[in-house]
Amino acid sequence: EKMGGSAGAMPDGPLTRLEHDHDEAGRALEEMRGITNNFTPPPGANRNLRTLYRELKVFESDMVRHLHIENNILFARANRRAASLNEAIHP
Repeated sequence: EKMGGSAGAMPDGPLTRLEHDHDEAGRALEEMRGITNNFTPPPGANRNLRTLYRELKVFESDMVRHLHIENNILFARANRRAASLNEAIHP
């Protein structure tokens, strides 16, 4: 039987698990942004704390870019490839 055209659509497929992990990472980033008041150090913060907040903002930006590339480019390619292979196996 056909897989429904998407490896990610399989309930326990590897892409489904990765997408779930990405959702969790997104929620953690939202929580971090909230806890840090949008990466704004409190008044009177020392240099180390200001550096920490600045680096957390950079980390968030890098992570969002990473998640975007995987979710919107790599996973889409993998799903297309899986669908193509599935069609070849189950014409």
